[in-house]
Amino acid sequence: VGATYYTVSAVVSPAGSGSVTGTGVFAAGSTTTLRATANEGYTFKRWNDNSTMNPRQVTVNNNMSFTAFFEAQQYTITVNASPAAGGTVSGGGYAYGAPATLRATPNANYTFMSWNDGVVQNPRTVTVTENATYTAVFSTAGGETYTLTLTVNDPSLGTVMGGGTYHAGANQRLSQRRSRVCEVERRQHTQPARRQT
Repeated sequence: VGATYYTVSAVVSPAGSGSVTGTGVFAAGSTTTLRATANEGYTFKRWNDNSTMNPRQVTVNNNMSFTAFFEAQQYTITVNASPAAGGTVSGGGYAYGAPATLRATPNANYTFMSWNDGVVQNPRTVTVTENATYTAVFSTAGGETYTLTLTVNDPSLGTVMGGGTYHAGANQRLSQRRSRVCEVERRQHTQPARRQT
């Protein structure tokens, strides 16, 4: 009587998530070791009989079929706005390989310029393969402008600088400069009296 042979087969779910070794044709009563290996972005979860052992050894007594279930890893897409007052952005958690749509919505008096990696498309779609951070850059260019006028009570005492026309939300440094006459008078008033001998 000749030996009896059986086939051990295996598939993965979802397709493309990993691979299984140890399949083939084996003599009845022999053993084989099944090993499930996850592809990038996936982790092994279980076999179709709910066993989580990996690798696992099986005894071949009939034709056998296995399914290795894998799970896509989750990643976080963080989206920031620069400046924070420039607008709103959206991000979140996604599975490996999933498409993530990034959308930047400018606030009043702001305009979306680009993303931090130079891409100007908005909204844009990226394929998630790892944790990533994107920054939407906004500008007040083209928005409403205001005039900042600076005056001094006595022009002879000095000047102030920083006036001009600026976009809404812009930061501007103001500075002052005392006149030379004012500086001389201040030094004269603060100079200690000379001692009489």
